[in-house]
Amino acid sequence: MDQPVRIAATVNVAYGDHPARRLDVFAPEAGEQVPAVLCFAGGRWEHDGRLAMRPLALSLAEHGFPAAAVGVRTLAQAGGGTNLLRDAVAACRAALDEASILGAHHRVVHLLGSGTGSLTALVVARELLATGTIGVRSVICCGPLPTSRPWPGCEPVLAERLDAFAGDDPTARDPLSADPAGFPPVCSIRSQASTCLPEATLTAFHEALRAADQLERIRVLDGLPHRFAETPHDPASAPAIEQVLAWLRAPDHD
Repeated sequence: MDQPVRIAATVNVAYGDHPARRLDVFAPEAGEQVPAVLCFAGGRWEHDGRLAMRPLALSLAEHGFPAAAVGVRTLAQAGGGTNLLRDAVAACRAALDEASILGAHHRVVHLLGSGTGSLTALVVARELLATGTIGVRSVICCGPLPTSRPWPGCEPVLAERLDAFAGDDPTARDPLSADPAGFPPVCSIRSQASTCLPEATLTAFHEALRAADQLERIRVLDGLPHRFAETPHDPASAPAIEQVLAWLRAPDHD
């Protein structure tokens, strides 16, 4: 019988003065020095995502991967995308410091986003790679949202949030408008039943990555629950979580 994995944890770590600027970091004791997975919640930037991503971060640690549940201010609390992204970048630096104390790699991370959190992760990954302060091994998009531009038929509330996230320059925070060579490898996992984002938008993003010779993986799975990354212990989420773990274990995006 397998022995349970012992987990080291540092929770409710403050990286700023707002109550939402908090982190929960988990790591297997005596694990290998691998990159931590920093997890951003979905929810249209409407809630503090730290508690929502805590089950996934803990589950990843139980499977051998240090992970952090990242909290940032809501879009309304931050006053728009600029400050929300500043929170996210600051959170990445703080999470890397905390995770490395628990034994994770001290320079490199994976970024994982659920829903709108995948857009946050994509934009932050490009910024971190451009500045060279933190290495980003990959971005994992669970329920991918690779654009900040509302699309025809986009729900009005989501369109309003995307506009607020994008700010005055819609192209600056739109992965579809960015040079795909500026992204790390991307793993994209979504439900076959998802109808929120047009297929053409996802196809355009993946084709851009391929054209730039950026390694990417697409997985379309049936029967996944909404925001499956935030419910890792739901049996229906298991196929997606297995794909996340397979990606993290693979050597081909080193």
